[in-house]
Amino acid sequence: MPIQVEVLKQQLGEWLLPNILVLPLSEASWRVHPFSTNQRYWHATLFNTNYRLAGVWRLTYAPAFARDMGHRYMMLLDDDAFIRSPVGFNIVETFDKQGYLMAARNIVHDIPWVTWGLPELVRYYLVTHKVVPATLFEHCNPPNLTGLYSLDDVSHTNNSETPPEDLLALQELHQPTEGGWDRLVIFTNLVMWNLDWWFSPLVNRFVHLCVASGGVVDQRWNEQAVITMAWQIFVRKEQFFMFNFSFEHTKGSYVADQFFEEHKLKHVPSPA
Repeated sequence: MPIQVEVLKQQLGEWLLPNILVLPLSEASWRVHPFSTNQRYWHATLFNTNYRLAGVWRLTYAPAFARDMGHRYMMLLDDDAFIRSPVGFNIVETFDKQGYLMAARNIVHDIPWVTWGLPELVRYYLVTHKVVPATLFEHCNPPNLTGLYSLDDVSHTNNSETPPEDLLALQELHQPTEGGWDRLVIFTNLVMWNLDWWFSPLVNRFVHLCVASGGVVDQRWNEQAVITMAWQIFVRKEQFFMFNFSFEHTKGSYVADQFFEEHKLKHVPSPA
């Protein structure tokens, strides 16, 4: 791990500014809970263990670390996500002045096999905690508690990784094939939120319920589906902000290469 940290520092070159820290990852924060180690129950097997653990880490360790470091806001930005134009304003001052709790760059409709079962857990949470959601029911059909369920549509039942006996069980359970939660999610390759809000009792209990259920790993909810539900449950429309700067999420190295070329900065390329 120390070697990896030094390599990253070298790659940053002149961009290793005083306000940038490259820190080793805590080993204790990167472990699959024993409850989730049996991959027989994993959904979306295309995604490996580290990918799933990244979701747990972003929901638990990272916000707690940011708060302990004295920060009031948390921004997640993927290592292959690029802000390609000036933001144009002070984000923190804007959050403070307008009372925003969360902001994102992109919102899309997700696929069912990475949100499977989460609406049912949310329904349990709302009933047991007597919470009336802010905007969640606008994404449900019918637009109330009865419309909060996972939709068993074609893209799920035709998923080749689903064992035949599981498909049969869904049919016997009469899992609905119409209506339900519409899976409108925040792309968490760039998302920001207020840490006081995140650690408020009801929000924090919801996040940890999702993690404790095992679904973040087993069902590959990761942080994206959980943060989305927190947004739709706890954030009113006037408390949410959409960034509009130019943004790109890509595995291609051309974005970074172009940036360093334009700014004429010393850049150490990645090891072969």
